[in-house]
Amino acid sequence: MAAIKIKDVLEQAKEAKDEFGAKIREELDEIKKKKVEELEAQAKKKKGMEVHPELIIPRFTPEMMQKAFIRKLSQKNFQHKGYILDGYPKTYQDVCNVFLGMTK
Repeated sequence: MAAIKIKDVLEQAKEAKDEFGAKIREELDEIKKKKVEELEAQAKKKKGMEVHPELIIPRFTPEMMQKAFIRKLSQKNFQHKGYILDGYPKTYQDVCNVFLGMTK
């Protein structure tokens, strides 16, 4: 039985060499850009605060995580075998979004 870890799924989504991966990277870049702008605005108000954009790691949105897991679980090697999900989904709503999303 395969163990599917959240970290691995998200890394694979970021590294995908297709349209899905490009869209994920684009969304993460946009999230990072907004966070940098937000922190720079705060830094202007507070003396001595520095912003280091290279240290900011953007987080996947819930929608991005759902898409990444749907993509992973839709692969042939997971459709007819058992698997253990490690770290995600965390809520009942996440479960519904992933597993009901797979049937669409």
